[in-house]
Amino acid sequence: MGVQKNLKTLLSERSNEILKNGFAFGINIPQQRSAPLCPPQSDSTLIIVEINHTFLNKNNNPIATASYYLDRGANIIAISAQDGFFKESITYLMQIKNTFKKSTILRKDWIKSPEEIEVSYKIGADIVWLSIATFINQIDIFETILQEIEKYQITPIFQIQNLEEFNFLKPYNPQFISLALDSVSNRQDIFILKQEISSISNQIKIIFQSHINNNHDGYLIGASGFDGIFFNVINQTTPLPNLIKSYKKGTKQTNIFYQKLFDNLAFKNKPLIKICGITNIDDAISCAQMGANMIGYILSAKNPKYIDNKTIKQISKALKTLYPDVLLIGVICEDSLELKNAKELLGQNILDALQLQMPSNPPYFANQNLTQADFNFYLSTTIEKYTSLQESYPPFILLDSINKSPNLEKLKTFKQLFVAIQNERDLSELLEFDIAMLDIDITKENDARKKDLEKINQIIYKIKDYSKITKH
Repeated sequence: MGVQKNLKTLLSERSNEILKNGFAFGINIPQQRSAPLCPPQSDSTLIIVEINHTFLNKNNNPIATASYYLDRGANIIAISAQDGFFKESITYLMQIKNTFKKSTILRKDWIKSPEEIEVSYKIGADIVWLSIATFINQIDIFETILQEIEKYQITPIFQIQNLEEFNFLKPYNPQFISLALDSVSNRQDIFILKQEISSISNQIKIIFQSHINNNHDGYLIGASGFDGIFFNVINQTTPLPNLIKSYKKGTKQTNIFYQKLFDNLAFKNKPLIKICGITNIDDAISCAQMGANMIGYILSAKNPKYIDNKTIKQISKALKTLYPDVLLIGVICEDSLELKNAKELLGQNILDALQLQMPSNPPYFANQNLTQADFNFYLSTTIEKYTSLQESYPPFILLDSINKSPNLEKLKTFKQLFVAIQNERDLSELLEFDIAMLDIDITKENDARKKDLEKINQIIYKIKDYSKITKH
C-alpha cells in the first residue's frame, strides 16, 4: 500500500504543478520540433536505459551519461520524471535529444492529458510511456491521447501489470508493451503474463520492465522470449554491457526451457508433475504417457539412481520424438565435473535444464557464480534454507524433504514453488498450496532403480483430478 500511496501523492503533485505552470511545467519549450523523429525499430532488440534526476544529480552531466550508455549498447534513452522531478526531466530530454539527434529518446512520465503529447513532440521525444493503470476508468481521455499520438507520429509504449490491463489495451492494437510488477517477490508472474500475452498476439513486442538483479536475470529474460529490456540505472550494480551480452545470449538460446515452463504454468492445470530418478526408457515413456510434464535424471555417480550419458541420450531422443513437450532435467550435486558434464548435455539439447542442490557457498556452485550463469537451471533446497535466499536467485526453487519439516505453513507465503514428495501422504496437504510443480520419486520396494508405476499413476490421477475441481 505504501507504493500506491506514494504514487497517489506523486500524481497529485504533478496535477497541481500543471494547474500552476501549464503542461510544460513552466519550462520554455520550442514552438517547433528541431530534431527528427527516430521511432524504435520493431525488428531489433530494444535496450532501453532509464535515467532520472536522482541519478543525474550524482553524476551531474546528462549528456555524458546518455553518451556512456549509447556507446555501451543502449538503443533507447528513457528520461524519467521519477520522484517528482517533472521540470528537470523535460530539461534533460531536450538537452539529450538536441545533442543526439539521431538517437531514440523516450519520455517516461505519468502523462494523463492529450495536451502533453504535443509537449512531448516539441521537446524531442520519439516515444511516450503510458501506464495503462492510469486510464482503466478514463477511456475517453485515453482515446483522445491516442489520437494526439497518431497526429504527431510519436510511438507509444504501454506499461501493463496484469491481464486485465492488457485486455483493456488489446482493441487498440498496441505495438510495444512493457511488463512491470510492483513486487520483486512475485517477479515470476511477469514471465507467465508474457506467455499469456504472446498466446493472444505474436505481433506485439514485449519488453521486460521490472527488477533486474544480475547477468543471469538478463539471460533468463532473453531465454524467456522478451523482445527487450528496460534498464533503470539507479537500481543497478550490473554493468550494462554484461547484462546486454547475457540477455542476447538468452535470446539466441535454442533450448526454450523457460518459455515452455512458463507456458505450462500459464495454460495447464497446476501443479506440473516431474518424475525424478528415471533410469530406463520404459519408465520414462510410461511416466510421459501418464501425463508427466518433466522427467529427471540423476547425474551424480554416487547416487543409486545414477544414469550414464549414453542412456540419457537414448531416453531423451525417444522422449523428444514421442513427447516433445516433456522437459528433461539433469539433477546434480555440487561438483565441478558433474556441472561440466551436465552443461555439455545442455549444450547438445539432450537436457532442457539443470536442478542444482543448494550451494554451500552461495551464489557459487562448484566455482560457478550462479548470478552470472548463462544456462538453464533452478535450485533445490529445504524450507529452512529457502527463507534465507536472496532475491538474486531464479524464480523457481525446489523444496526437498518437506515431509521432515514442521514449517509447511510457510508454503502459504511462497509463490510458484517446486516441491518434492516421496509418498502419497504428502500429497493431500500440499495440493492446498500454490505449488507450481510436484517432484515425485517413488520406486519399487525391492528395486530403487525402477519406478512404482502403479503408485505414480494413482498420484498423477489425484493431482489432475484436484486441478480440474479447483479450476472449475
